[in-house]
Amino acid sequence: MAAAPFEGQPLRDPPLHYVGSFTIANFVRDAEPVYGKAHFIIDSAPESAGGELAILEGRADLAGVAGHPKPGTLEQGVVATLIGRDTIAAVVNPDNPVSDLMRAQLKEIFTGRVRNWKALGGPDLPIHPFIVGPASATRKVFHFAILGEADYAGCEVASPDAAILGKVETKLGSIAQISSSFLDPTRRVKAVSVEGQRALPTNPDYPTGAERRSLRGIRSARL
Repeated sequence: MAAAPFEGQPLRDPPLHYVGSFTIANFVRDAEPVYGKAHFIIDSAPESAGGELAILEGRADLAGVAGHPKPGTLEQGVVATLIGRDTIAAVVNPDNPVSDLMRAQLKEIFTGRVRNWKALGGPDLPIHPFIVGPASATRKVFHFAILGEADYAGCEVASPDAAILGKVETKLGSIAQISSSFLDPTRRVKAVSVEGQRALPTNPDYPTGAERRSLRGIRSARL
């Protein structure tokens, strides 16, 4: 039998469980104190794929996916709400003079066909490409927009997504994919332009921009 609250003590609603996208988890953390009416226990380790599964299995009150949920998920009564848009930026160490790349050059980098920055107008320095984990929608969106039917090759995996920033900061020849929501002026990383287009959520011409990346909150009908 649960103990009754002390007289005059306000009743607290039980916390809500969030599972899913690391990017949307950042949004939930920022929104919680502003909203002020709910407390979240956040698990972003499973990323988007794990969030969708968790909501279907009843292990989460709120889940986050980057992109569109599977049709079968919606058919089971899950409600999807678009909460924002994002870009997947290509980032390098700020000491790397390269500041603009073509889409074809990015494809050559992340498929292992080009291995030195000198071939791209940069210094004579080995290229170290980093990608996020396979459960992250960031990896899938970038693959679709840049690689097409080719596969990643010669890339090192960094997980969770935020860990990629540290890799880029400490390795001069690095290049990585990351949601622009993680870009912070206090971190030593530089987002490169792609074909002259800057990595901004408001730029529809960026190759992995607003029209290609949707952040969707998947909510169970209980909420």
